[in-house]
Amino acid sequence: MRKTLVLVTVVLFICAFSLSAAPINIFGNFGLAMSDFEGMFLDIGAEMQLSGPIWGQVVFDYYLSPSGLDMPAGMSDSAYGGFFYGVFKNTMNDTMTLFAKAGVGYTTYEISYLGFGISASAFGLGGGAGIEYKVGPKMAILAGGTFKTLFDEGDTLKIFKIYCGFSYQVGN
Repeated sequence: MRKTLVLVTVVLFICAFSLSAAPINIFGNFGLAMSDFEGMFLDIGAEMQLSGPIWGQVVFDYYLSPSGLDMPAGMSDSAYGGFFYGVFKNTMNDTMTLFAKAGVGYTTYEISYLGFGISASAFGLGGGAGIEYKVGPKMAILAGGTFKTLFDEGDTLKIFKIYCGFSYQVGN
């Protein structure tokens, strides 16, 4: 249920962004998570230019097997969450832009065995930086890193992610 709620929230923000006259980018990333979460992850999201170099961004994260452990047959783990970022973009030339971002969100970790599962959610703060390289008038390649701190009951989880991906500008 929570996964659906997070995904619906992202879709609603994308729809709200599409009603704006400001530039909107839809993006997808894949990469590697390290530290308390390990392994491959996928991100999808949207960003909208708010004012000059300032953008608003909403991201849905999905971690394929965050424990990094080989699970016994019938057992699996995953994590997902949503983050809202403020992004500062510094255009270096016609094709290259550097960016820095910071924001808030939450992540839910699930472990399931033969259809039964438990989950735990944690609020977090995140920040990161990267590069955007335009390969066409509306398409760009992305590369970057993100650091997240999740505040779980009596524990603090740290996640470092490196990623690459693409973005596509819709609208203007």
